Amino acid sequence: KKKLLFLKKVMAKEDNNLCKRSIINETILGTEGLGHECKVIAKTIGLPDLMYEFATTSKDDIGKAIKKHSERKTKEEVEASRKVGDRATENPSDRGYLTCMTLPDSRIWMRVRARSIKGVKVNTKRSHANLSCRFCVDNVDESQEHLEVCRGGDFERRKLKMSNRKSKVIFWRRMTTKMI
Repeated sequence: KKKLLFLKKVMAKEDNNLCKRSIINETILGTEGLGHECKVIAKTIGLPDLMYEFATTSKDDIGKAIKKHSERKTKEEVEASRKVGDRATENPSDRGYLTCMTLPDSRIWMRVRARSIKGVKVNTKRSHANLSCRFCVDNVDESQEHLEVCRGGDFERRKLKMSNRKSKVIFWRRMTTKMI
């Protein structure tokens, strides 16, 4: 961002400015310096070349383009992830839980989303030879998804609506004490 803003600022200067002349010369000679680097960055994030479009591109446009590109890249990486790709969501309130939950609750919710609840056998496969659920007689692997519906966790689910984020946090707080 700083390089793009600097290039925009330099290109707006008068033609006899030494820095502006050096950037233009670098482009003419084909040297891969600041001008080339900014051209590649601008193309990557979907902006016009700031060497020529500096007057019509605002600081806000640069910031928005960088933010949009960053969000797009992050989304692609999360969706490509084997572990949490299926939990990616477009709903911004699903990502804003840190602002509305207490710190202990948000820590639990982070572990739920990342499938890293301590004590769940599937989360630590190498530590367990037998992955079947210890709380029910069904021959099912003990995963977080299974434990949320398992008959062995009925008491921990009492009076909770498991479709609700807060209820899931309460369930996992109760369940983790049972698993120890």
